Amino acid sequence: MTESKMQYLDVAIEWASANPKDAELALATFIVVLANFLAQIIVKVKKGGESWVSWDLFAILRMASWTVISTPIVGLWLQTLANTFGSAADVPTVASKLVVDQFLFGPALLSCFLLYSGLFDSVTRFSNQVSPAIEKIRCDLFKMQRAGWAVWIPVAILNFSVIPDQFKIIFLNVIGLFWNIGFALMMMDDGEAKSRTAKAESKLKQT
Repeated sequence: MTESKMQYLDVAIEWASANPKDAELALATFIVVLANFLAQIIVKVKKGGESWVSWDLFAILRMASWTVISTPIVGLWLQTLANTFGSAADVPTVASKLVVDQFLFGPALLSCFLLYSGLFDSVTRFSNQVSPAIEKIRCDLFKMQRAGWAVWIPVAILNFSVIPDQFKIIFLNVIGLFWNIGFALMMMDDGEAKSRTAKAESKLKQT
C-alpha cells in the first residue's frame, strides 16, 4: 500500500474514532448499497442476456435512504433495551430482550419499511397514491417477517449473549450484508411478480 493510501486510511480511522455514530451509519449504508448491487448482479447472471449497463438505481436509492432513516432508530432501540433489561447474558435477560425485539420492534420496523417502500415507489413512479403502500404491508408483512425471524432470532440470541460489546456492530453488519442480498432478491422477485400480474390484468382488460 502506498504512503498516500496509508494516509487516507489513517484519516478514515481517525474520523471513525471521533465520530462513531456517523461511521456506523456510513458503514450500514455502504453495506446496503453493496448488497443491492450484488443482488442485481446475481439476477443478471441467473437470467443471462441481461444488460450490464442497466441498473435499478431507484431500488438502491430506496434501500440507502431507508438505511439512513432507520439506523439511528435501531441504535436508539438497542440502547433502550440495554437500559431497560441490563447487559447481563443470563437466560431471563436474553429471553426478555429477544421477545421484545423480535416480536414487537421487528414487525413495527418492517411495517414502517414496507410503508416507506410503497410510498417511495409511488413517488418515483409519479403515481402519488397511498393505497399501494398499504397493500404492500397487507401482502408482504408476514412473509418477510417470517423470513426475517429465521435469520435474526439466532443472530439476536448470539448478539445479546456471547458477542462482546466491541464486536456487536461488526457482527450485525457482516450478517446484514448477506441478509440484505437475500432481502434485495426477495424485493426484486416480488416486484417482478407484481409487474407480471399487472401486465396480465392489462391484457385481459384490452380483450
